[in-house]
Amino acid sequence: MDGSSGLSKRSCCRYYKRAYNELFLAKDTNIDKQSTVGIESDYHRFGWLLFLALRAHAFSRFKDLVTCTNGLVSILAILIIHVPAHLRKFTIDDSSRFIKKGDKGMDIIASLCKMYETSEDELRKTMEKTNKLIESILKKKPCLASECKVENLNNISTDGLIYFDGLMEETTLSTNLSTLEKDYEDD
Repeated sequence: MDGSSGLSKRSCCRYYKRAYNELFLAKDTNIDKQSTVGIESDYHRFGWLLFLALRAHAFSRFKDLVTCTNGLVSILAILIIHVPAHLRKFTIDDSSRFIKKGDKGMDIIASLCKMYETSEDELRKTMEKTNKLIESILKKKPCLASECKVENLNNISTDGLIYFDGLMEETTLSTNLSTLEKDYEDD
């Protein structure tokens, strides 16, 4: 790896960490402190490893700042949909940061594009790549979010979103992390 891509990776890491910490709690007050540390760092690590896989597999020729930003924002969207809702630093109902889509709820894509100054069209294209990556590397079956009845999707406009059952549940998270770590090591 050359120095410029290393700098880009470090910059992406700082950007991701800041964005993750803006959106998700550092501690889960619903479970004991010792178990929380492992789980939370696992959610954070899962997102980072998923981004690295996306960067390696989908962005192999184009790793510019805009492409990487769209990749990171797509990972944030995946995390909002899949990380347990009680670990969010925000509530979808009363947050002025989020764009509502009529009575359908918060529009994740439009909201993240506004927050992180990205293009909706480009983010949707990147989300497609991210979803395909989850399907191929983690062997998760995609489901239209509009057809899923899970707490994480309450008050979220599910139009065009994909949900993966078993992606970030406590029972499957460590296996999925191991798969992403192996993919990273093999690259």
